[in-house]
Amino acid sequence: AVAKSGQVAKGDSSLACVCLHAMPAIRKHTSTIATAALQVSTAGVLAATSQLLVAHGTLSEKTHGAARQFMVQAFVTPLSLIWYQVLDRLLKRLHGAGRRTLVATMAEMALFNPLINAWYLIMKNAVARIWKTLIITDDTKVHYEPWRSFFSLCRGYMFFWGPVAIVNYQVVPLNQRVAFGGLCGFIWQLFLAKSTAAAVKSNKATADTS
Repeated sequence: AVAKSGQVAKGDSSLACVCLHAMPAIRKHTSTIATAALQVSTAGVLAATSQLLVAHGTLSEKTHGAARQFMVQAFVTPLSLIWYQVLDRLLKRLHGAGRRTLVATMAEMALFNPLINAWYLIMKNAVARIWKTLIITDDTKVHYEPWRSFFSLCRGYMFFWGPVAIVNYQVVPLNQRVAFGGLCGFIWQLFLAKSTAAAVKSNKATADTS
């Protein structure tokens, strides 16, 4: 009985040691998940706000559009977070701020630009279909983004985020880059929302004349 109780005590002690050693990793992963969730929700709120500011129509239509834009951004932002984490790890191997800025900007424009815009269009149309199926059935109130807008989005992304990347890496202090990125992201969301609103207005005008 004494030997058995000793084995139990030894097992409990080993389990406690494992838990103590695992706690830093658990805290790190929990903090990472919480930070990512905050970034996703913030991006979604900014996207929804930009949609409310530039959208046309009734309050109900604006609210529905803002909710859809929040969902779209919630699906798009995780891909952005993964990209910047991978890019940050690769850039650590390069020496010199100028070289890192050049490589980061070129990689973002050549690789991330078409990837994120294609993913954005896929998610935007998927959310529109989900919204139509679950919320409303009127096709005129749901806008599907045509794939012909892909090159326009890529061009706009290059002209906007290219200079932003250079300024971000070369001019903005490290402790202010998150705020600067958030401000630029809000401006970009305004551009996307304005483009969507203009497309919706054009579609309605076409439908009224036909």
